Amino acid sequence: MDPSNPESFNHNSITLSTGRKYHYVDQLPNDYTTEKHLTLLLVHGFPDLWYGWRYQIRPWVQAGHRIIAPDMLGYGQSDKPTAIADYTTKKLADDLAALLDAVGVSTVVAIGHDWGSVVVNRFTLWHPDRVIAVAHLSVAFFPRSTEYRSLESVVARNPVGWSYQLYFASEEANEEIGRNIPLFYKTVYHPASPMQGFGLPQNLRDLMNGKAEHKSDGVKSILNDQEMNYLLSQTGGSIQGQLNYYRTTKLRFEEEQAAPNLPFVYKESVPVLYLRGSNDATSPEQVVGVMRKALPWARIVTYEGAGHWLMVETKDEVTRDVLDWLTSFVGHKSKL
Repeated sequence: MDPSNPESFNHNSITLSTGRKYHYVDQLPNDYTTEKHLTLLLVHGFPDLWYGWRYQIRPWVQAGHRIIAPDMLGYGQSDKPTAIADYTTKKLADDLAALLDAVGVSTVVAIGHDWGSVVVNRFTLWHPDRVIAVAHLSVAFFPRSTEYRSLESVVARNPVGWSYQLYFASEEANEEIGRNIPLFYKTVYHPASPMQGFGLPQNLRDLMNGKAEHKSDGVKSILNDQEMNYLLSQTGGSIQGQLNYYRTTKLRFEEEQAAPNLPFVYKESVPVLYLRGSNDATSPEQVVGVMRKALPWARIVTYEGAGHWLMVETKDEVTRDVLDWLTSFVGHKSKL
């Protein structure tokens, strides 16, 4: 489990009962049994892979936890359907439940970053019997809504931090970003400032169309060349599936409206952790306030000066704080 060597992890692929093929990493602690050990389900965000958790997997396994880290639908070696309707959070949640069924795991601690945070949010609502606890990284929990809010209206609440979502949701982004994936990744995997989304400049579309020049301002990417090359090698030359997540706003609302018994928030018995960076404009104080009101028992940790890519920028702190949180409710000491 060497973070610099993706092949040193235990890779698997399976066609789920939902009909979709998923690639996933599955790492077992010593003397593993389902009765003795927690399973941590790690769900990455955009435009990441299972590899986003490379620094956490080994220490969390050494602490006695099983790790299941899939490439989500549209990413890496998992299926990449082009239909937007395939990417609703209910369908993704059903995929995760099917993956757990396939590997013989009944319950998990669900941990998600970015879009993965949104997915574990809804996974916990759609499949509450499968989740022991939930950790959100960078993107806060938000309850289901009784009123439809378009993506445009959501972005208007935090235009500095969320305006990039409108471009990602546009049809033109498929081709414009698709022909410039190396430049796009170089731009995305960049430390954020309080005046950017997760490191994205406001002229992103001009960059993708060659109308502006990428400027790093002397700040290095959070990825080295080897890491960047691995991520690029897994795209298959297209990120349409990844962008489809941003096009599901209305579909997600409709599927939740069609389920009147779907909870609005988690049960109070579910421990919740939220880790965020103070320089991550995708996590403004207003959404932290919404989460505090909805889940007043949640543990919230802010890393001063950190941006969006917490598992890399604050890798040791994330590793430690998740283990400390797990210790608070599992009844045994997790040790690095």
